[in-house]
Amino acid sequence: MALTKVSGDFIKAGSITQAHLHSSHGITTSHIAEGDKLFFTNARVDSRIGSLSSSDLSEGTNLYYTDARARAAISGTGSLSYNSTTGVMSFTMPPRIHQILLKAVIYITQTQEQTQELL
Repeated sequence: MALTKVSGDFIKAGSITQAHLHSSHGITTSHIAEGDKLFFTNARVDSRIGSLSSSDLSEGTNLYYTDARARAAISGTGSLSYNSTTGVMSFTMPPRIHQILLKAVIYITQTQEQTQELL
C-alpha cells in the first residue's frame, strides 16, 4: 500500500505515531504545525544555552576549580613551607644536608680535574 502526501488536518489529534512520519513515506515534520510543542533545532538550542556559563549550574559533587580550593588542599611541613595566600612553596635545606652536598660537588669537581690531568 503506497502512502500519498496530503495536506490539512487528516489525522485525529493524538493518534499520529512515529511510524506515520517516517521519511520514506514522504511525510516529515515540515508537514506538521509545531503548535506549543516546538521541534528541536540547533539554532533553538544554541539560543538557549549560548548565554549560559558555569555560574548558571550548581556544582553538585564535582566541585569547580578555584585557586582558594587548590591552595587549601596543599600544605608544607619541616623544611618545606607553603604560603596559601600566594601559592608559593619554599624549601630551606637543613645546614647539614647543605654541607654534604657541597662536599660532594667539590669531590666531583676535583675528581674530574684529576682525570683530565691523567689524559
